[in-house]
Amino acid sequence: MNRSLLLHLKGIRSRLRAALGRGVLLVGLSGAVACGGSVDPSPWTVELGTLDPSDPMAFHYLPLSDDMQVQLAGGAQGGFHIWTLYRIVGNQTEQRVKARRYIDRLGSDGSRQRVLTAEGSERVPAESPWELLTPIPSFVCPTPLGVNALDAKLELKVRFEDNNSGALLGESAVRLSAVCPPAMAGDTQNAFCMMICVGK
Repeated sequence: MNRSLLLHLKGIRSRLRAALGRGVLLVGLSGAVACGGSVDPSPWTVELGTLDPSDPMAFHYLPLSDDMQVQLAGGAQGGFHIWTLYRIVGNQTEQRVKARRYIDRLGSDGSRQRVLTAEGSERVPAESPWELLTPIPSFVCPTPLGVNALDAKLELKVRFEDNNSGALLGESAVRLSAVCPPAMAGDTQNAFCMMICVGK
């Protein structure tokens, strides 16, 4: 067999190997798609909100956004919190999920000081969008010793995870400025807030 024929046969063999390899790859990919192996559920879109301070008893949803100023609300036990609401878009099945909330004080040097770590569960219906109707108090004050919640931005973050696997379903975070309730004659809330929200 002459040299040119050998080279021709080797070229055919190489092309066949490459074609077979691509065929195996395509079969593998189509099988994964058919079995759902490479199709992940769409993540949720989460929007954070609070009560409209102009009429808090009406439970009007007010979307939160970065650099927004939020008035702290006084609690029954003497502390102060941010009323927290959320909207979820993208959920298609009724399920109970883990709901984690965090508040960090953001220092000008990039440091973070934890103010709140809270975990609970939420039953999310098969609705999109779905909105939490009853606000959750995300506690800010009294703050930990040395943590001033009034002189820097606070980052409020809410994260939802699958109850069984812990997989992330959706999360959102906003950076806010917290302020105490306004001073009013005969009301000591402002003075008390200014005392327990500065970490002293």
